[in-house]
Amino acid sequence: MALLGSLAALAAVSLVQARRAAETAGALAALSAAHAGIEQAAAAHDRFAGVVLSGGGVDDIAAALGELLGCWVAVLDVDGHRTATYGAAPDPGPDRDPLAGSDAVRRSAASGRLAEADGTWAVAVSAAGQRLGTLVLGGRPALDSGQGRTVERAAMVTALVLLFRLRAAEADQRVRTDLLADLLARPAGPTDSTLVERGRLLGLRLQTPHVVAVCRGVRRGTHLAATAGLGRGLAGERRARSSAGLGRGLAGATGAVVAVVPGRDASAVAAELARRLGDGVTVGAAGPVVPAAGLQAAHAEAVRTADALAALGMTAGAPATSGSPGSCRAGRPTSTGTWSACSGPVTAYDARRGTDLLGTLAAYFTAGGSPSRAAAALHVHVNTVAQRLERVAALLGPDWHEPARALELQLALHLRALRGG
Repeated sequence: MALLGSLAALAAVSLVQARRAAETAGALAALSAAHAGIEQAAAAHDRFAGVVLSGGGVDDIAAALGELLGCWVAVLDVDGHRTATYGAAPDPGPDRDPLAGSDAVRRSAASGRLAEADGTWAVAVSAAGQRLGTLVLGGRPALDSGQGRTVERAAMVTALVLLFRLRAAEADQRVRTDLLADLLARPAGPTDSTLVERGRLLGLRLQTPHVVAVCRGVRRGTHLAATAGLGRGLAGERRARSSAGLGRGLAGATGAVVAVVPGRDASAVAAELARRLGDGVTVGAAGPVVPAAGLQAAHAEAVRTADALAALGMTAGAPATSGSPGSCRAGRPTSTGTWSACSGPVTAYDARRGTDLLGTLAAYFTAGGSPSRAAAALHVHVNTVAQRLERVAALLGPDWHEPARALELQLALHLRALRGG
């Protein structure tokens, strides 16, 4: 019995030693894992810091994170559009990006933290209380706590990069808007060297021909993006006669969006801006003009053109160049003198005789081409209307009521009414 007791004591000592050895091995393994995690976190910190210090963008951050974790990475903006991709991320598709509607993205947007769903991880990118986008990744096994912290750190660095660029863009836009306001307020005169120098610092050549465009109907809340895009130039100036050159220029919101872009063909610039800004936008343009010599008159002309186009239900156009024959076609609104070419003989006749043939024409078109309804509206006999229309035919030619000529006359009458003529 004494021997068995001694053996039991020895066994107990051995069990205690084995348990302590196992605990020591576990602690060493945990310490090794922690050390590896620290090394990984340090590597991630150094990599992300290098991206920021070298002036890298969100695509560089996505690449760094993808290489560190061995996965694909995508960066979505606040509207769910993909701005950067690394690795074999899912195809964004022709319409809405499938990642934008994933459960992981929705959960992260709700919580503001890293979220996982169906093998996809997402974390919201936020700064200064403003959500700027989402960092999404996948194509790897589960993330441990250290890797999760690496993803959250990547989101924080992405937020800083986006915030810095947003603030820089806002500051740049303020400088451009101030310069634009000074140019628009300056009446025509000698070139101002101070304005030229201010433009040069922004990469602008204000001594070369530009077109002034006024854009009506740009949706509320989108004017900053629109003006930033137009102001920095969406494309190099093309030399083709039928195309619009939108090089580096100025743009700002002053009730309507006003853009001043390099070019000589105001009509082409207006058409291109209307196409790029989308449906519901009307663009009236004027020029060419040298910005450093003052834009007040050109801006006023562009405003009048935009107002006339909006009233006529048209999208884009510009006054005809001074001295050109012009046209009254619906796709190319023209200046006061050119519009008068459509009804000039009638206007001159009214001025000489003190008659109102233009008023009769307006009533005739408003009545849908019915002389009797026009007579009722004018409170005269129908024969009086018929006699006046005969005089119009004698002045404008017998084809004045044909569809094409009638359209030109109606547009001219609309413009005359808008101008208070």
